[in-house]
Amino acid sequence: MLLDLFVADADQISVGVSSLCIAAAVPTSTAMRWIGKLESLGYIVRSADPADKRRSCMTLANPTRMRMIECLKGLSEARDRCEATVAGWPW
Repeated sequence: MLLDLFVADADQISVGVSSLCIAAAVPTSTAMRWIGKLESLGYIVRSADPADKRRSCMTLANPTRMRMIECLKGLSEARDRCEATVAGWPW
């Protein structure tokens, strides 16, 4: 869910609760429970869709977005180190 919201944020796409549930690929009740937990922890933010008041949109909270950027940078650096390590191996 967090990665889906991160990508949507980068693409400037709003994500409805229903879409987030589908993207999670789990039963709706499970996805809703996860959304509730992430929202209560302050990782994601719910807002009303300005175009359709019946719909709620979810976005990453700013601190979550920053943590995800740090995490993805760390993964990229680790991948680069691994590639550099095995580059000289005689496969």
